[in-house]
Amino acid sequence: MSTNTAVQQQSSSSSEESRKWRALTARLGKTLLAFGFYLGNLLLNVVLLAIAHERTPIDELPLPDVTFDLLPYWPGAIYLVEAYIIVLLLLVFLLSLFHRNGYRIGQRFCLVSGMVYFVRAVSIAVTQLPVSGNRHDCQPKQDNVVSIWLFIETIIWRCLVYLPTLGLRLASRDTFCGDNLFAGYLVTVVLSYCFLSYYLMPAEVKATSLWWWAADGLLYFASLLAVLLMLVGRSHYLVDIIFGYYVSTRVFYIYHTICNHESLHYSTAGNFFTKFWWWPLFVFFEVDNPGQVVATNRFHNPFSAVGKVLGNRRWASSSSKACKVRRGQKDAPNDKFALTSVSH
Repeated sequence: MSTNTAVQQQSSSSSEESRKWRALTARLGKTLLAFGFYLGNLLLNVVLLAIAHERTPIDELPLPDVTFDLLPYWPGAIYLVEAYIIVLLLLVFLLSLFHRNGYRIGQRFCLVSGMVYFVRAVSIAVTQLPVSGNRHDCQPKQDNVVSIWLFIETIIWRCLVYLPTLGLRLASRDTFCGDNLFAGYLVTVVLSYCFLSYYLMPAEVKATSLWWWAADGLLYFASLLAVLLMLVGRSHYLVDIIFGYYVSTRVFYIYHTICNHESLHYSTAGNFFTKFWWWPLFVFFEVDNPGQVVATNRFHNPFSAVGKVLGNRRWASSSSKACKVRRGQKDAPNDKFALTSVSH
């Protein structure tokens, strides 16, 4: 009786660990798909920027901009912006790694950023404005009369040059122009701040901790300073900043509003959010994961959690084998007695 009870307990424990393992692999798979969506839209931006570089009026003077009249020009400001962007992305990565619901935060960051970068890709493809800063920083264009194969080869070469650094001037001097309608740097600054403020420093935490409230304020003013430095460095026009801010914040707010209200997760007559082109993505990544991200007790060690699942799987497997061996040993005398009785 005790052996059967032990076997049932081991079987229940093994099935529970198998369920946890399947859930872990499903989360990892969806996170990788979201990251692939993000990288795919970044690649689309790079390809379209390499093409739009040929259409950009590099030789023309910058358009009139009120901020250019009011603010001084400092070319080195863009390097500070890029350094700040690297810090923000590192913080978002650490948040996704150590937060108890980090996989969902990482998925949402990749999805929302990918959506916004898709809109940016469309803006790059349709309209090219004169360069806002020093037009001599742009790489030379291709000759006017070239074969289609030479043009394709040039585009591929530009993408291979641009991709390793994603246009960061801290790492490369190869600059391609043509994105002066939608500030890409602003997308990263705004979305990184929104995710850090919402998940790392939620309202429940800032209401009870002066330290987190001060950290959020510091991050807010640092992001404002980064936007100001974009204008001082003449990397974008003010309209680029306004356009990028509006699109980035609207996508973030709308996506998280739908996430936080389960009644909006389904296609009904009054739910017009289903008209968005990214609605199928939301259904795939969010509908099977109801509930909000925790605000308290929100950090954990991801490596110990994965190790615990893997260790329990190995322990359950070895325990199952041991139970089978013990059960076989117990049944062996009975089988021997049965054979003896038959022989008699």
